[in-house]
Amino acid sequence: MKFDRIQFETTNNCNMRCSFCPNRTMKRARMFLGFDIFKKTIDEISCNNLTNTISFVGNGEPLLDNKIGEKIKYCKLKGLKTVITTNGVLLKRITPDILKNLDILYISWQTFNESSFKMRNINLNYDDYEAKILNFLNENYNKSTKIILSIMFIRKRKRFMMDLLPDSYYALFQQNGRGLYKTLKKVEKIIPCKQVNFEKIYQIIKKGVHFLNNEHQLSNNLFLNIDEYFDWGGGLQGYSEGFVRMPCLKGSCKIMLAGPLVLSNGEVSICCQDAEGNVTVDNLNNSSLMQILLSKKYQDVYNGFKNNRIILSHCQKCKGYWKHKNKYKNLLYNIDLIYNSFKFRLKKFLLN
Repeated sequence: MKFDRIQFETTNNCNMRCSFCPNRTMKRARMFLGFDIFKKTIDEISCNNLTNTISFVGNGEPLLDNKIGEKIKYCKLKGLKTVITTNGVLLKRITPDILKNLDILYISWQTFNESSFKMRNINLNYDDYEAKILNFLNENYNKSTKIILSIMFIRKRKRFMMDLLPDSYYALFQQNGRGLYKTLKKVEKIIPCKQVNFEKIYQIIKKGVHFLNNEHQLSNNLFLNIDEYFDWGGGLQGYSEGFVRMPCLKGSCKIMLAGPLVLSNGEVSICCQDAEGNVTVDNLNNSSLMQILLSKKYQDVYNGFKNNRIILSHCQKCKGYWKHKNKYKNLLYNIDLIYNSFKFRLKKFLLN
């Protein structure tokens, strides 16, 4: 058994309370993953060749962990590739010593103007936030670490976007298209990006066809990663009345098959989107990682996904879909979804 990556939630504390992230309503106790248990688990991963990549992500801001530098360094001592995802507020904590041991840095930028930045609920204005990231890029874009600017967008007329989420979400992601373009022009002033067609990227986003190439190379070691907005398995608040989440019994999950997540309390979860620890298997304080991975519970879920079967109710909900209680309205939504799905594929074909 070898995974694409094993993730560590080195802390579930966060300095932001983004309205599009479940961290702000998390009921789990806020804590940091101890270095001893981390070191023991990394030793086990290395000894059993379980993965080549350790990713520090989960449901918190890893740069809040004062031990993050030591944890990254220990991974490198064991010959493991290291990846970290940060919201960008504490980039100054990434010292040259940390950076030299870091292979990939994701900066979860997401919002590109003062109005949309308010949805991140932090006592900081957008200009200062943007300056932190631009200054970091200016100082480090030519280092060996691959830097990826990560953003989210929603396809226009996607059903749950238009009908389930509040108007503020739609406004946020509409503004993002214009704000991103202006931000990229600022990036271009400090980083040589001669091979990048920013106008083309903006038009792709504006038209809602952003899946042609999720990762756009801006410079030698600088990339723009565009993801589709997700609702954490139907777990976010703020949906319109009349909709229910329908479970799905068949399907697979690339996220689960790619590797487990170690939560900040030592629990091993099968899913990196498991904000409340609903699909944990066992705790590393009680069992070794290999014992957990070879347990019946983990293997049943793992083999189920490999055979297109969804075992856990949490996963069935996550892989499910939204349905309106009124069957006539639901029929209209389905027609609208099919029509706009056809338009999306047509745009994609024409742009190719």
